[in-house]
Amino acid sequence: MKQWSVFALTFLLLTAVLVTSQKQKIAAPVGPEAVLSLIADSEDELTRLPATFIRVSDVEEIRIGNQLAREYSSGGVFGKEVPTTRAVQAYVNRVGARVAVGAHRKLPYQFHYVSDPDFINAFALPGGHIFIGGGLMALMDSEDELASVLAHEVEHIDRYHCADRVQTQAALQKVPLGALVAIPVEVFEAGYSKTQELEADREGTQLAVKARYSPLGAVRMFQTFDRLFHERTSRAQSPQEELSTLAIGTLEGYFRSHPPASERIAQIQLMISDNHWESLTSEQPLEVAYVYLTQRAGRALTAKNYAAAENAATRSLALHADQTNALTILAEAQFGLMEFPAALASYRQLLKESPPDAAAVGEFANSIATNALNVEQFAVAAKFASGSLDLQPDNAPALIVLADAQMALGDYAAAGSTHQRLINLYPVDAERVITYTAWTARRASAAHRYQQTLGVSAFWLTLRPNEREALTIEASAELALGDFSAAAKTYRKLLDLTPRNAPVDMLLVWNYADALSAAKAGQEAANDFHGFMLADRTVSNTTIENQIKIEYAGLALMAGDSALARDLVDEPRGIRGSWIPPEIMARLGWWHYRAGKYPEAAGLLQHLAQERPGNSGIQNDLAWVELEQNEGAAAIQQFSMAERRQEIVFAQWNTPQMGLAIALWRSHRVDEAMKNYELASNAEPRWTNPLQVQTFFSRQVAQNVAEMQAEQAKRLEAQKRKGLAKR
Repeated sequence: MKQWSVFALTFLLLTAVLVTSQKQKIAAPVGPEAVLSLIADSEDELTRLPATFIRVSDVEEIRIGNQLAREYSSGGVFGKEVPTTRAVQAYVNRVGARVAVGAHRKLPYQFHYVSDPDFINAFALPGGHIFIGGGLMALMDSEDELASVLAHEVEHIDRYHCADRVQTQAALQKVPLGALVAIPVEVFEAGYSKTQELEADREGTQLAVKARYSPLGAVRMFQTFDRLFHERTSRAQSPQEELSTLAIGTLEGYFRSHPPASERIAQIQLMISDNHWESLTSEQPLEVAYVYLTQRAGRALTAKNYAAAENAATRSLALHADQTNALTILAEAQFGLMEFPAALASYRQLLKESPPDAAAVGEFANSIATNALNVEQFAVAAKFASGSLDLQPDNAPALIVLADAQMALGDYAAAGSTHQRLINLYPVDAERVITYTAWTARRASAAHRYQQTLGVSAFWLTLRPNEREALTIEASAELALGDFSAAAKTYRKLLDLTPRNAPVDMLLVWNYADALSAAKAGQEAANDFHGFMLADRTVSNTTIENQIKIEYAGLALMAGDSALARDLVDEPRGIRGSWIPPEIMARLGWWHYRAGKYPEAAGLLQHLAQERPGNSGIQNDLAWVELEQNEGAAAIQQFSMAERRQEIVFAQWNTPQMGLAIALWRSHRVDEAMKNYELASNAEPRWTNPLQVQTFFSRQVAQNVAEMQAEQAKRLEAQKRKGLAKR
């Protein structure tokens, strides 16, 4: 008695918890498998209670079942009713009535369809209510399987399994049936004892056969569960490849609360043999299979498994043609597979049957094109955009993606043509192409992809002529690629576009001077720059005017005319007698370096370094001069100090890190040199361009850089071979 009291108390507490959870609807991240498993674990103990009570009457059982059904239905389990739900419900009613007519107990059997795809179960309530989930029906292939499941649940009622559970509950709580508190439906959903489940299998199969269904329906249903069980326990794959976590949790609870499917299959096969049912092999198709094929197609489409979506949607439409949702999924899957003619045919059919669904296909087409563009699959994006334009000619989103993709692919003529279509149709949307082009040009420039930068910026200028940012990016790419003449023209255009009363951008001036010095010989470069200097400008900033004067002096110096440079060194006075600070005069020291006048450069820079000790820009320029004068130790010291400060501000790219690499290389400190070379060349790719180095630096510097480049290539090849050897 003590053991029975302990168990009764335990189960009473469990029941109270279940009741409370149903009433309070506590929100917790727990799946249905928890409740199902707890009840399944208690099932054996329940069946050992002494059955001393008198069986409940049919009237009372029906009353209790109706109350439970109302409470369960009021919990929102059925969701929104749609035409397919009504069709499935009518079908379940028809099949259910066909099997229930053979039951021994003549109760008002009622069948309820729960459309939730995560509900992979069926259960019965006392008095005749039977519920079946959409998730379970989605696993079926024949009406015979449905009949076997419904007949199984009918037998739980017919054999008093449901009624006995109610009375057991009342006995545990020691209250009369009329005073029994609400029983959680999970108590019935969880299944019964092994003996009762096998009994329901036997009698349910008999009932289905009596209704002229094949016993193979039951076998195939259990075979499906057996397969799902092994898939879950082996963790090899997810059942049906698209079941949700909630559905999988429900399945696992079902597996725990029911006998092994293999044992249930063996029992049915023995019945087939004993009753000579071997000839009953003809199964009827599941009339509502199209509903679940469409659902499967939708899940596959969401997972971007377009082939599976197309297959399921096609099969669904073959069973039931009048489904705009299935046709929508089919059109989108066909589009995702780039089957554009087929997608167009499906789209046109939707236009006739449901224009809103056709519009949804158009939106899908544009979204998939946009997604391809965002992940830089430009050829794919162009194909999808063209396909979208077949569906909806001249729609703005597709034209935008097409123009962007064509531009990114370097087909600038086609991109320009598409952009013009946008201007004619949607002028505001056409601006988005310019925005994307500008973003692409900036990114290519930042990544030092100069050839792409040049092409994209040139295209940008066809869309928006004289765009200053586009011209700046184009000029920097031309300079980096060694097209110095084109760079000089572009920089000059930028300077000419500067309003006469606006401050001059000195970075443009420096780059213009560098490009001119590289593109034209001697005096011609100086004369071109002189024309810019003598232009009618109203710049009142003497600092900027002095910087322009230094650039002119440098170009003249390279042409062999050192008079202006010498005057500036002897008496650092500039425009209108203004004094030129050492920081600005250092640029003239670099022009002396460029002209190969190393003693003059050293003298000027040493003097400036004394006036501005610790200035990293002056130190760096002086170190490059010392490098040319074979003063390696001094150069290394100067480069090291300049590198630590990182205050280089001029446009010139004589970085201290590369200077240090060259000085270390000449000192035969190869590993240290290569470390600095790699860092410097990664930061400034122009160091890897022999034409650039030969143009702006001495022959010896160009030779050292080429040697280090060759050494880097040799080391990379050695690492590659070493990696292959390890494999």
